[in-house]
Amino acid sequence: MPTSSRKTLLRINLSRQTAIVEDVSPDLAAYVGGMGLGTKLLLDEVPAGVDALGPDNKLIIAAGPLTGTRAPMFAQTCIVTKSPLAGTILTTYAGGTFGPEFKQAGYDAVVFEGAAAEPVFVFIDGKDVSFHPAADLRGLGTAETAQRVRRAIALPEAKVVSIGLAGENRVRYAAAVAEHRVFGRGGAGAVMGGKNLKAVAVYGDRPVGVHNPDAFNAAVASALEIISRETANEFSLLGMFSRHGTGAGMGLVNERHSLATRNHRLGHFDQAHEIDAFAFEKAYPSRSVSCFGCPVHCGIVRQVGDGPLKGLFSRGPEYETMEALGSNLMLSDREALFHANDLCDQYGLDTLTVGAVVGMALEAAENGLIKDGNLRFGDPASIIGLIEQIAHRTGIGDLLAEGPGRAAEELGGNAP
Repeated sequence: MPTSSRKTLLRINLSRQTAIVEDVSPDLAAYVGGMGLGTKLLLDEVPAGVDALGPDNKLIIAAGPLTGTRAPMFAQTCIVTKSPLAGTILTTYAGGTFGPEFKQAGYDAVVFEGAAAEPVFVFIDGKDVSFHPAADLRGLGTAETAQRVRRAIALPEAKVVSIGLAGENRVRYAAAVAEHRVFGRGGAGAVMGGKNLKAVAVYGDRPVGVHNPDAFNAAVASALEIISRETANEFSLLGMFSRHGTGAGMGLVNERHSLATRNHRLGHFDQAHEIDAFAFEKAYPSRSVSCFGCPVHCGIVRQVGDGPLKGLFSRGPEYETMEALGSNLMLSDREALFHANDLCDQYGLDTLTVGAVVGMALEAAENGLIKDGNLRFGDPASIIGLIEQIAHRTGIGDLLAEGPGRAAEELGGNAP
């Protein structure tokens, strides 16, 4: 069993369904933070040239020394693996509550090795590791997967990171999702899919120890005072984020003509005010949510009250998604943007890469490189349809699931 007085690593072999606990050596512990620890482990243990989607790649979940403590704004966990999209090291972060729960289970990192013969989910509770068949979860979205995992282990307070259909189908930029917080970019979800790892659940109930509690508490108090002062100012960046979410900054970027628009051809979107945080607030009942120990609470959850999406309850969109799936695709339809954001969450897709590859596809269609006259910038049906095809790997979506670079090379012409 791990203890709070030493750094511990959990090594899980999915092929054999075994788990062992190891001490983190002083030399390894010198690599600070989830990124430092995870990257060092990956470099030491994964040879160059391995297939990122094969059993020889490793998936490492690691957290930093302040995660799970009272230190504000340190809720992040890092997933480190070889990226199936870029072919190099992927370090991807998500906040929320998964990382602190993992640290409070007593671990600093978990290394997933091999690949399960059939879909599984793994439960880590600080005392034991258990493996559970997950064939019945195949095809489910990330939110429903998390709910079913919690029911299966009879522990509603457990935190879950899971993949959706995109990860199962090895979309090269598939994401892993934890409580609507996303390990995005280079394909951590696809690596989970390649390992037949549908989800990881964690539960921890041990405080994370600190070396000098008095000095630590003084530092926390000082940090909280600074953050409180900034969030009280409604015109500061933290103040706007605290009240309205990260999308509050969209107008500022647009004013400076730095907003990705029309597949990055332009820097200004005339309809940006229709899809920013303030527009979403007016359209849908919204409330803020916080990552563990963070007083800024920049996350916003919203619910659609009427229309075709009535009842949809989801988080976001964040600023990056408003840009990637909104202005970059010339999409000013707020409801379609909310729908696209939620689809990406449930399928487990990185919205920034989706925005890049869909933008490229829409421009390629204009140039005749994709023979589909129905694909148009700003058209909700075009954008939602391409997201569906990517997640299911059907039609042109099978090519786009390979990522912008590979897809462009295959399309040829001026696509690259």
